[in-house]
Amino acid sequence: MSKTLILIILLALTFTLVACNEVEPSNSTYGVYLKSASVEDGVCTVRLSRSAKGDSLGESQIVVEGEEDHFFTHYVYSVTFDGEAIFCAVEQLLTQDGTILDGAEYSTLKIVYDYDTIYKSIKSDGVHTKSGRTNTHSFEVSKGDFEVHLNRQTPRQSTWYAVLIGGAVATVVAFSIAHLVRGKYGRKTQEN
Repeated sequence: MSKTLILIILLALTFTLVACNEVEPSNSTYGVYLKSASVEDGVCTVRLSRSAKGDSLGESQIVVEGEEDHFFTHYVYSVTFDGEAIFCAVEQLLTQDGTILDGAEYSTLKIVYDYDTIYKSIKSDGVHTKSGRTNTHSFEVSKGDFEVHLNRQTPRQSTWYAVLIGGAVATVVAFSIAHLVRGKYGRKTQEN
């Protein structure tokens, strides 16, 4: 009976063995690149990204912070850059290089920052589109400090394995107890 009690206590402590922690924040610097430019109805829409090729128009900071609970790790991606500097760099690029817009005239400049990722679990308040495996979150850039937040939740494998092992142990213990009880009472009814 003492072995059964130990197994029950270990099963009860399964959740306390997995502590809640804060994930070490990471800070990365990426270039901001021209992804595409188009003119429609007098509006020039310039799309920027951190993963495009060409000359960098500026730098963006991406800070990833996370916090773990018992079952999931919650990440917050904070993307920041100087919107005023990006606007100036885009306007300069458009006026210097006439080949980008093929000489098309526009009266309004609209800049959109695309955050491309393969993670479909990322959520944001931007416009979300999907193309193949790439999930894109789009945000309109204003002439000021640009900051957006993206959220991602991932399962903590250690906890889910502990739940699986704990459930397996509980099942084995329950069947063992049921077998012992049935065997003990089964013998008594046969003797009578």
